[in-house]
Amino acid sequence: MGANVSNQLDSLSAEEADQLKMLTNFSPKEIQSCYVDFIKESDNGLMDKTKFETFWGKYLSFGIYTQFSYHLFRSFDFNNDGFINFREFICGLSMSMRGSADEKLTWAFNMYDVNKDGTITLEEMFETMRAVYAINGVTEPEQLKFGKEAFEGLDEDGDGRLTVAEFIKGVKSDKRLINFLERPFDIKPADGKKV
Repeated sequence: MGANVSNQLDSLSAEEADQLKMLTNFSPKEIQSCYVDFIKESDNGLMDKTKFETFWGKYLSFGIYTQFSYHLFRSFDFNNDGFINFREFICGLSMSMRGSADEKLTWAFNMYDVNKDGTITLEEMFETMRAVYAINGVTEPEQLKFGKEAFEGLDEDGDGRLTVAEFIKGVKSDKRLINFLERPFDIKPADGKKV
């Protein structure tokens, strides 16, 4: 267990587990298991970006890349305070892994919205796509061409900014994008069970 974690953090209360069950697509047993793993790696129930990278590096089959981890971290840091608590973690995990199409797309939108102003610019899309595609070894000219085409296809009103509504509607109408953005991460839990 982390050096600064007290015994009171060893398990969630039944009330907390019930609240998180209502907010997520995980069972109480899954929530408790994730909680134990999260607390072992956190400092007093919080993870900064470095701890988050280390934690995720154990579970993602493709490893964690610094460029990608920055965007992944931001998408889980809902209150934008530079730390991820367990509630943020389990809610982000639920949205990205087990959410409905709209939940997954909202989560993806938040990952692409680098400055968290509620819109995505072409530059933000390029920045995030570079990180995502780097994991798969896609070259930059391909990234930029696909990113520009995708952005123009999603930007219904042509104002150079994507709203969450434009993003969700556009992605749902483009099979290439929905397949890319909705596929789950390849997770390899320590206990061997599927997440």
